[in-house]
Amino acid sequence: FSQSHQVEEYNLEAFNYLERAKAGAFLDSLELSNINISPRIDSMLQK
Repeated sequence: FSQSHQVEEYNLEAFNYLERAKAGAFLDSLELSNINISPRIDSMLQK
């Protein structure tokens, strides 16, 4: 593998890590806010 390919893989891994962290923080904030979003979620998505 070339060094540029390694850098590209590292950047992709870092991006994915950051996105998972942001999603987790968002879900945590929803949980703490005690907002009930269930009535607004499509029944197919709730399964």
